[in-house]
Amino acid sequence: MDWYRNMRTAHKLLLGFGIVTALLAFVGWTGVTSMSRMESNVTTIYQRDFAGLNAAEEAKLNQAFAARSVRSALLAANKAEAAKHLDDVRRYATELRAAVGKAQAVLTTPASKAELERTQELMEAWVKRNDRLIELVSAGNTQQAMSVMAAANAATLELSASLAKVCELTHNSIDNTYRNSMQTFETGRREVLLTAILSVILAIALGYSATRAISVPLAKAVTILNEVAQGNFTGHLDSNGKDETGQMGSALNLAVRSIRAFVESVSTSAKDMAGASRETSRRAPKGPPAYRMLLVCLIRCGGRLQLDVLMRT
Repeated sequence: MDWYRNMRTAHKLLLGFGIVTALLAFVGWTGVTSMSRMESNVTTIYQRDFAGLNAAEEAKLNQAFAARSVRSALLAANKAEAAKHLDDVRRYATELRAAVGKAQAVLTTPASKAELERTQELMEAWVKRNDRLIELVSAGNTQQAMSVMAAANAATLELSASLAKVCELTHNSIDNTYRNSMQTFETGRREVLLTAILSVILAIALGYSATRAISVPLAKAVTILNEVAQGNFTGHLDSNGKDETGQMGSALNLAVRSIRAFVESVSTSAKDMAGASRETSRRAPKGPPAYRMLLVCLIRCGGRLQLDVLMRT
C-alpha cells in the first residue's frame, strides 16, 4: 500500500469519493436492472398471457352460445324465430373464429401453440357442421338437423375440451411468469442489499484510512511541538510517506534538529564564556576591591553581549 500512502491527500480524498460514488452507481444500476426484468415479466403477463387467456375464454363462451343458439333454432316455434337464432349462430361462429385467431397471435409458448393448432382444426370442422345445420334448419329439415347435431356432439365436446386445455396452459404460463417475477424481485433485492452493505463497509474503511493518514501524523506533530515548547528537543516524527503529512514530518524533524543544534551551540558558547570569565577574574591584577569588581562586571557584560549576538544570529 505504499502507492496509497505516498498519494497526495487531495488525491486520497478524491479516490475515496470516486469509489463510493461508483459503488452507489452500481447499486442504482442493479436496482434498475432488476426493475427492468420485473417490468418485462409484467408486460409478458399482461400482453401475452392475460390477453391470450381472455381470447381463449371468449372462444369458449362463443362456442357455448353458438351451441345454445343451434338448439334454440331447432326448437323454434316458427321460421322467423328460427332465422333469428340461426343469425346468432353465424355471429357466434364468426366471433369464435376471431377469438381463436387472437389467441394464436399472442400465445407463443410451444405447448399453447400446439394446442391452438389442434383447436383450429377442430373449430373448422365444427363450423362446417354448424353451416350444415343452418342449411337443414333453414330448409325445414328439423329431424335431419337433429340427427346431424347428435352426431356432432362428440366433436363439440372435443372442441370445448381443447379450448379448456388452452386456458389451462395459459394459466400455467401466468403462474410461471409470476414466479419468475417474484424470483427476479428477490434476487434484485438481495443484490441491492448486499451491494449497499459492501458499499457502506468500504466507505467506512476508506474514511477511516484517510482520517488516520491525516490525523495520526498531526497528533504526533502536536506532541513533538509541545515537547519543544517545554525545552525537550529530542522528539522525532516518523515520516516515511511522500504526501503532505510526510513532508510536514520531514520539515518538522529538520526544524527540531536545527533548534537542538543551535541550543547546544549557544550552551557551549555560554560555558566557554563563563570559563573565560572565571579565568580572567583569577588572573586579574590585585588592586582595590572596587577596581576588581568593575573588571569582573565588564567581563560578564561582554559575555552576555556575545551570547545575545549569538542568539540573534
